[in-house]
Amino acid sequence: MASVIIGDVGRYLGMAISNLINLLNVEMVVLGGGVIEAGDVLLRPTIEEVKRRALSLPYDDCKIVAGSLGPAAGIIGASLLARDILSVETVS
Repeated sequence: MASVIIGDVGRYLGMAISNLINLLNVEMVVLGGGVIEAGDVLLRPTIEEVKRRALSLPYDDCKIVAGSLGPAAGIIGASLLARDILSVETVS
């Protein structure tokens, strides 16, 4: 049952990613955080949905990869954002 739900999440994620690829022509999409630990159960339906929905030209140049930070990705990203905001405020 859980793998069916994760597959559905992967398909919805693939819909969103294909829209981003079509709109912004990105070169790489990095999926991170704890949810990516589901591995191929999530990544496979995501990539399949992107292949179905993304325009071929932007998709051919785009890579979809799993991030390497795991569950710490959000904490690391938030701390780097805070650092950047604080460094801009001290310079001004």
